[in-house]
Amino acid sequence: MFNQTKFSQCVCVLKFSSQMFCSELKARVESQNILGKPEREAFVTTVMKLIDRGQYSKNGALAWTAASSASRLAYIEPSIVLPMVVNRFQMALDTVRCKYIANS
Repeated sequence: MFNQTKFSQCVCVLKFSSQMFCSELKARVESQNILGKPEREAFVTTVMKLIDRGQYSKNGALAWTAASSASRLAYIEPSIVLPMVVNRFQMALDTVRCKYIANS
């Protein structure tokens, strides 16, 4: 189990990495030195592993940071982020539906 300090560190890492990547991408776009698709895919894939773990955290700050990071990354590489988001949303709906059917 993680303690509060490790959660805070994860929150900081997610915030910092997504903000730095977005600012770097913005700077490169402005200077016409754009990152290639392989670099974007590698970064987004790596951060998505952290986001996937943080989404289900009991710590509200970590869960919120994971969601906002996924939202930002969806603009950068939607082909990687959106399928995971849709899959998680569908699983959540199925869980709610199963609970509703079991209770009725």
